[in-house]
Amino acid sequence: MRLTVVFSIALCLSVAGCSTKSDVEPEPSAQEIDSKSGWDCQLKQDGLGENFSCGSTKEDAEGIYWTFTLMCTSDLKSRHSITGIDSSRNSIMWPVGEKKFVKVRIDSKPIEEWAVNTKGGGQGLLFVTNEKSSLDADSNEARDTWNFLSEIAGAKTFGFEATDADGYVRSVLFNIENSIPVAAKFALLGCKSS
Repeated sequence: MRLTVVFSIALCLSVAGCSTKSDVEPEPSAQEIDSKSGWDCQLKQDGLGENFSCGSTKEDAEGIYWTFTLMCTSDLKSRHSITGIDSSRNSIMWPVGEKKFVKVRIDSKPIEEWAVNTKGGGQGLLFVTNEKSSLDADSNEARDTWNFLSEIAGAKTFGFEATDADGYVRSVLFNIENSIPVAAKFALLGCKSS
């Protein structure tokens, strides 16, 4: 139950939402994705349409609950973020306004360095695909989310190590198995890479 509460808080921090056209029957369902993976997916209605989000949550050795969230917003924007909440319910904060590099590992592949930025005033960490960002931040994050989905396609785990705003090194390994149906659902709902 605590993981569900943490996921809900992280979801609120990440940005809400996802819309679909009435003549399209979205497949696979959130329940089908859940039953085949470690993702916790939710499909909810709001004023603009349907919100679709999937999260993978993990507690580390220090009692921090980490949530990796993928979402298709109700205005058809693709989003992603990593958030952490400690045992006192404080958000782990990341340095704001600085593009940094963090260590990542997909399954047992070699460790790589990926560029990251922040969102939500430093509460969310997101992976970015290039050093230059255009004026259209929404388009950048959509592209970065789809790039991330293509990087993890077929993978079972995704780990990262990054330094938070207080200088502490944070590291966690997420179960991301069966992410391809998540990407398929995004496409069916109309969330694009740009």
